[in-house]
Amino acid sequence: MRKIVFFGNCYAGVLNQIYSWSVAPLMNDETSWVASYDKSEEGKKRLEEADVIVLQLFVKNDEYPIDMYNSGARIIEFPTITFNSLWPYGGGGHIMNHPRHFWPCGPYDYNMGDTYLNKLISAGVPPEEAADQYIHMDIAKVAHLDRVHEIVIERQRALDEKAGMHFADEVAAHFRDEFIFLNHNRLNIRLCSSLTTKVFARLGVDSGVIENIIAHWKRTPFEQAEVPIHPGVAKHFNLSYGHKGHKFYYHTGEQLTFEEFVYRYASFRFNESLLKGVATDFWGGGEVFSEFHRPVAPERVQESVDDLRTGLISSNGSARGYRALAKLLDRQGHTKAALVTAKKSLDMLPREGEGHEIVSRLLIKAERLDEAKEIARAGIIADPWHPENYTILADLLERQGRSDEAIAILTDLVSIRPGFAFWIGKIGEIFLHKSDFVNAEIWLRRSVDLEPYHLRYSIPLLKLLKKNNNQDFGTYATKVLDAKNIDVDTIRQIMKIALS
Repeated sequence: MRKIVFFGNCYAGVLNQIYSWSVAPLMNDETSWVASYDKSEEGKKRLEEADVIVLQLFVKNDEYPIDMYNSGARIIEFPTITFNSLWPYGGGGHIMNHPRHFWPCGPYDYNMGDTYLNKLISAGVPPEEAADQYIHMDIAKVAHLDRVHEIVIERQRALDEKAGMHFADEVAAHFRDEFIFLNHNRLNIRLCSSLTTKVFARLGVDSGVIENIIAHWKRTPFEQAEVPIHPGVAKHFNLSYGHKGHKFYYHTGEQLTFEEFVYRYASFRFNESLLKGVATDFWGGGEVFSEFHRPVAPERVQESVDDLRTGLISSNGSARGYRALAKLLDRQGHTKAALVTAKKSLDMLPREGEGHEIVSRLLIKAERLDEAKEIARAGIIADPWHPENYTILADLLERQGRSDEAIAILTDLVSIRPGFAFWIGKIGEIFLHKSDFVNAEIWLRRSVDLEPYHLRYSIPLLKLLKKNNNQDFGTYATKVLDAKNIDVDTIRQIMKIALS
C-alpha cells in the first residue's frame, strides 16, 4: 500500500478528494491532503511517512521547503495555474474582511479580493465614488492588460517547465471562448480535467480510469463561487462571456453582475443573513473544506430558518439558499413546504445534482415515487458526479422489481466511487435476491473486503461461503470478528453459521 500525500492549497485538496474517492480503492493506496500552510505535527508526520508526495508548485515556494519534511519520498510536482489576465487586481482579501464563526474565510477572502478597490477604500474614497470610478475606468489602459497577459503566460510557462506539466498554451488557446477560470485562482472544468489527467497519469493510474472520472464531470469539482469580470476586460480580450449584464455566482448562491458586486464590495456590504443560512449546508456536499461544516443543532434550526428567509427576501434569489431552507424545513417536519422550496432551488440551478437529490427524497416521503424516480434520473444526467441520485434511483427501480436496471445504475456509480462499500454490497444483495449466487458472492466479497463491519452484507457472504464449503469462510469470518463494534449477537451469528 502506497501512502500518498497531496501537499498544497485547495488544488491539492481537490486532487486528493478525487483520488481518494475514485482511484485509491482500485490502487490500494492510502491518501491524505496536507495544506501547504499546515505546520501541525500531524501534517509533518504524514509527510514524513509518505511514499509519494504530490507537491504543488507556487511562483514562490520559499515557505514550503518540502525537503525539511521528507527526503525519501518520491516527489511528483504540479504547477499552480493562475490567471490574473481577467482579474488584473485579483488577490488579497478586502481590507475589512475577517473570519465569521459561520464562514471562516470571511465574505471577501483572498480569491474574492480586489487590490484596486482596496487602495481606493484605504485612501478614504467614499464607497459609491470608488465603485463608480472602478466601473467606468478604462481598465485596459490603466491596468496595462496586454502586458499583464504577457507576464501571466510567461510566468505560467516557467512554472510549467519546472514541474514538467504544461498548461500555459491551453490557457492561452481557450480563455477567450470558454470560462476556464472561476476566478484568478480557481479552475473550471477544462483545466481541472487537464490537471487531473496529468497528475494521475504520473501516479500510474490507467488512462481508462481517468477518462471515466472526467466523463462524469459536467461541472468543476472546485468550489463554485465566481468572481465577476470587469466588462472592460471582457471587451478588450473579446471574450464570449463576462460582458455587461453577465451574472456570476457568489458564495451565497446569489447571481451578481459586475456592477452589483463592486457596489457591495466598495461599501463592504453582503447578505449576512443569507450567508449565515447557506453556511448550514454549504459544506455538506463533500467540498474540500468539509471540516468547516457543522450540522445545525436542533435548538438552532428555527434560527437558521429565520436567517434564510430574511436573506432570501433581500436577495435576487439563491438556489443554495432555497436548498438549505428546504433541508431545515424537512427537519422540522414541514415536508410539503420543504418540497415547494426544494423545487424552487432546482428550477434556479438545475446543473447541481444535490438539488435533484433533495426533491427526490421529499417526493419519496410524499409517496410520489414515479416523480421521485424521474427527478433522480434527471439528476444523474445533469450532474453525474453526484452519487446520491444513483442510489435513490436504484432503490426505486428495485422496489418496482426492475433489478437489472438497478444493478446497471449502481455499477455506473461504483465505477467512479469504487470505495463505496455499502453500494457495492447492495449490488451483491440484489444478485442474491435474483438467486444469482455467483455474482452475489463476487460483489459481497468486494464490499466486505472494504468494510467488514457492514453486517448487512458480511453475514450473507459468510452464509454463501459456508453453503458452498468455500475455504475462504474462515478468512472472512476473522475479518468480520476483527472489525470495530462487533457485538455479542454478531459473534453468535457467525458461530451459528460456522456450525451449520
